[in-house]
Amino acid sequence: MTTIQTYTLNLILLECLEGQEYDGDEPYLKLNGDLIWRWDLAGKKMHDTLNAPSWTNAFDLRNGMFRTLAGWAPSPHYQAGQFEFKGLSGKTVLELWESDEHESPRGEDDFLGSLTVTLESIRMGDQIVEFNQNDALYQLIYRVSLDV
Repeated sequence: MTTIQTYTLNLILLECLEGQEYDGDEPYLKLNGDLIWRWDLAGKKMHDTLNAPSWTNAFDLRNGMFRTLAGWAPSPHYQAGQFEFKGLSGKTVLELWESDEHESPRGEDDFLGSLTVTLESIRMGDQIVEFNQNDALYQLIYRVSLDV
């Protein structure tokens, strides 16, 4: 009998290094096509400068917190450990998008980039990927580990 090896994907930190929109980005993450995180439930728009109370430049996916002018604050809708995906096998695709839902006229959402994870993605420690499409630059810190 053949045992399929599985892995865990831990999303750690999403950071906006260069925002796409002047008034703040409305990013969201999809994992294998399923929506797993979105800006409005996180509580803030994302922007590369942290100079308005309605903006954040980083979301701590590991602990369910966002960066504010006064430091880190808990998100009302996301908790610690929520972005640890266990038992994955084969190819896993994570995509970052920027919503144009609240723009007039409504355009298509903007694809900012993707990350493909497999068993071959396992490394010691944290890894970093940059999403740099459509005039934005985001950085995601993540970890892939073998399930035991």
